[in-house]
Amino acid sequence: MTENSTIFAKIFPKSEGLLLLKGVDSDYESTVTTEDFMKLKPILCVKKNLSIFSTLILLSFGLMIVLYGILEIDEIRDIYTL
Repeated sequence: MTENSTIFAKIFPKSEGLLLLKGVDSDYESTVTTEDFMKLKPILCVKKNLSIFSTLILLSFGLMIVLYGILEIDEIRDIYTL
């Protein structure tokens, strides 16, 4: 591995103070201490999975907002038609 190479890796805790690094798209595997890992200046990113339940909640909330807007438009129309 060269000094300035970039590797996408998953981090697994191994034991007290040790981390196992496994490459995502490569065969890279290494065990390092937490201090050595922080010296690598890692850029951490967390992959977030949006579950089906969360998606349904967001869609139903959006539908409620749309329905509320339609009802309010009808009320405003009724006020000005009097």
